[in-house]
Amino acid sequence: MNHNELEAIYFPGWYPIRNDIIAAASIYFARVHFVTPSINAKSTDACTDYLREASTKSVTIQVFGKPTEETDPTVQKLTQFWAFIKHSGPLLGEVIRYHPSLIAQDVSSIIEKLFGGGLPLEEWSNFVKRSREESKTLAKLYKGTQVLDDDFLSLVLPTTRYLAIQHGWIPLSDDPNLPAPVLQKLDSSADELATSLALRMLNLTLPAPQSFEPELLLKVRDEMSDELTSFRMMALKLAAELRKLLSHSSNREEVEREADFLVKTMIMPYVEEIRRKIQVERGKFWRRLFGKTPKWISLGFACFSDPTGAALAASLREASKDAGSLLDDAYNLSLAGDPGVALLLQLEDTLNPQCSKE
Repeated sequence: MNHNELEAIYFPGWYPIRNDIIAAASIYFARVHFVTPSINAKSTDACTDYLREASTKSVTIQVFGKPTEETDPTVQKLTQFWAFIKHSGPLLGEVIRYHPSLIAQDVSSIIEKLFGGGLPLEEWSNFVKRSREESKTLAKLYKGTQVLDDDFLSLVLPTTRYLAIQHGWIPLSDDPNLPAPVLQKLDSSADELATSLALRMLNLTLPAPQSFEPELLLKVRDEMSDELTSFRMMALKLAAELRKLLSHSSNREEVEREADFLVKTMIMPYVEEIRRKIQVERGKFWRRLFGKTPKWISLGFACFSDPTGAALAASLREASKDAGSLLDDAYNLSLAGDPGVALLLQLEDTLNPQCSKE
């Protein structure tokens, strides 16, 4: 898989529960996919374009009569969905894409062929068979839960699982009560392990969820594309360290728990130590880091004015060997001089400019 094109599909529904998870995913992945439960959705492009256009307009949700215990949750879900669409409008089509459910696609195709007088019996039989197989899979995955009682999720979840398998997309969940399905052995999936580490690193670096702004996320993706590529590669290298902490039959809960431990105890302290040295020791640090030659000194001085900007990333790339010998891999991780670290050092100031002024 081309890791510049690493993609994810959101599993628990058709809009996220946590903005910080989607913000991190929008940085790390080339695209984040959702499935809409709408039976009117015809195609991915048509659905995404419709939502992007709708995000610029006012949306009214009409409720006839007084909401009941059955209808009120549906109204709340629709309200939360449109709030997400309105807020994330600039990301639609650029990062976020919406897909129609398989059933909606099949029904639309079958209706067109019925009216055209040319529906092959085999195609109708396959549609019925696939619907049954999807229902069986769903029932097996969520036996004993209330998921099967949700009309929307019964459309979304089978399609999400199908698309993840078909395209090799990473299933993504932010709902502890509805974890993403395990589609392959987690301890042998480098992409899955790297994703767990990367999203945790980004979550600890990003500002509060309410500060997430789509325009700033697009700015990060555009202006830090080189650093993003390096960060993805760094996450892949660290996946080997995470694998050492896992059992052979690890589940998602274990992966997330060990990823959180690794990031909090080994990776982020290392990143913060680099940040501290930059901010506190400044010139003295850079002279040690880049040596005494005019080339390294000039690179070090270039970082004084912008210690979290492009100069830092360039300097870390140029001086990776010197940085490695100086910083000494204190946590037994190959992070010293890794240009992927530069992304974490830049993100907070880029996404939360107010903090950098204080």
